[in-house]
Order: sequence, then C-alpha cells, then structure tokens
Amino acid sequence: LHLIYQQMMVDIFLVDWEKPHPSSEKTKELPVSVWRTYLVANEWNELQTTRKISISLQIFMILIILKICGVENVGTSDPQSSFTLSDGEYHSNFSFVCRFALSVSVYGSVALVQVAFWRGIYTSLIEDKLEQFLDICSLANISVFVMSLKNFGYYIHGKSAHGISDTDMGQMLEHLQRETEDLCGHRGLQTGSDHQTFTMTLPAKLREYYDAVVLPAFSTGSNLLSEIGTSRTSSQKIISGNAATLTKAYDTMNKFLNRFLEHALRDIDYEIRDRIFLEQVIDTEFQDSSTSEKAIFYSGIGFLQSYIFLISAY
Repeated sequence: LHLIYQQMMVDIFLVDWEKPHPSSEKTKELPVSVWRTYLVANEWNELQTTRKISISLQIFMILIILKICGVENVGTSDPQSSFTLSDGEYHSNFSFVCRFALSVSVYGSVALVQVAFWRGIYTSLIEDKLEQFLDICSLANISVFVMSLKNFGYYIHGKSAHGISDTDMGQMLEHLQRETEDLCGHRGLQTGSDHQTFTMTLPAKLREYYDAVVLPAFSTGSNLLSEIGTSRTSSQKIISGNAATLTKAYDTMNKFLNRFLEHALRDIDYEIRDRIFLEQVIDTEFQDSSTSEKAIFYSGIGFLQSYIFLISAY
C-alpha cells in the first residue's frame, strides 16, 4: 500500500519533441498527433505494474512443494521427521514455529528462483521491458520527466534521432534502417552518446515554475467532477473551459522543458555527470542543486530500483 501511495504522489510529465508539420496554407500548421503520448503513457502504466515475481506461479509452486512433495511434514516437533508419513509410525504434532519457519523458507526460496530467472534468463534471452520502453519512447519522440520528490527525479530521453516520428509506415521503416546502419545520430541526451536514462536533482526555480504552470490546471480539472451536474449545456461549457486550461498548461510546460533540455534557457541549465564511487555505494547524491541554477543529471537506470516501479521490490 505504501508503494502504491508513493506511485500516486509522483509527478510525471511526457515531453513531446514533435514539431507541427507545415500545411499547404501559409498561415496554418498541422497539429501533431496526441496518440503517441497516449501510447507512451499506457506503456508506462504497464511498466509500473511489472514484477519479477509471478504471484500465481509463486502460490502454485509453494502448494506443489508443501503438499505434493510432502515438505509440510517436516514442520513437526519431531527431529526425525520425513517427507512421507506411514500409518503405522508415531507422528508428533505440528509445531507452529516450525511450520512458520518452513513456510517462510519455501516462499523465500521460490521467490529467489524467480528473481534469478528474471535477471539471468528472461531479461537477457526473452525480453527486457525497460529496453522495450526506451525503444517506444524513441519511436514516439516522447521523453519522460519524472519528479518523485520536490527536487529529485528521473529522466528518460526519448527524443528521436531523426527529428520526427509522426509519419507513415514507409518513412518509419526507413528511419529504423538508417539507425541500424548507423547513418544518423544517437538516441542519447548527449551528442554521440546512447545514454537515455538519468537520475536528476533539480533546482528550486524549475520546481517553482512547474508548480505555477501545472498545479493550477490540475486543480481546475479536479473541480470538474464536482461542478458537472444538472444541465448538459453547462457540463459542456465546463468541459470545454477546463480542456482549454489543461491544453494551455501542457503546451507551456512542454515548450519550457524542451528549451531546458536543449540548454536554451538563460536562468536554468543542467549538466551531466557520473556518480562517484561512494555515491554509487550508498545510493545518494552529495551535491544539492536545489539552491543553485543548474540541475545535475546522473546517467544510469537508478529509477528502475526506485519506488515508482513494483519491479524494484517484487
């Protein structure tokens, strides 16, 4: 429950790098599709609920070990207990302490086997959920900006190496072919780099701007449910008004983060570093950027071990 609560309190913003396409009319541009953002959001929700351990398989294997294999018969107070019980032999009563210790041992052993299978075989030979999500972000031209705390968060760089992704199947396949033949830029945030995942500490000024732009729009949207009611006409007016507010807030924040990540802001910037050895050991950052004007991005997949994913714990 605590993990689910922490997931609910995380601020997630999907940064769209797609630019409006030119139209035949000189005064108008074609808007970009929002379905790419919906796709990434849906995949993010699925990744949040991914686990290393299958609960159904866990229970099934425990029942087989305890019941069919007879391991539960060891949970007696008799030091000479065995997996099989004969009718003509003496059997001591089951011990609550022994049965509890046996259940914990079997549960932990099965869980460790599942985790070892996930890390050693499943992610390397079958599929890697994280790598798939990074590919989807790059294909959709969407970055994920996560603020798990006020001045701390995680960033997934999904900007397409080709500049556009809202296109047809032929051009998409051409982009993938060029990327396979190394005829285009890299996917990473830095030039010539493939690093797409970062842990970041943010300056207070960036968080204040985010709160000033996004929070009022969300509070307006949350009041929508309480205000909708009696009349269909009034409901339509409320929905259209809140939609305009939410759209404006999203566009404003999207442009701001676009410029921030491209080093185009004068007051707020960031730098990319590698964690020193001691920071990696104790899993913390020694430098506080909340009082400065520069954010610090640490390359790595530390967000996968954070509480924003069930896979970090189970």
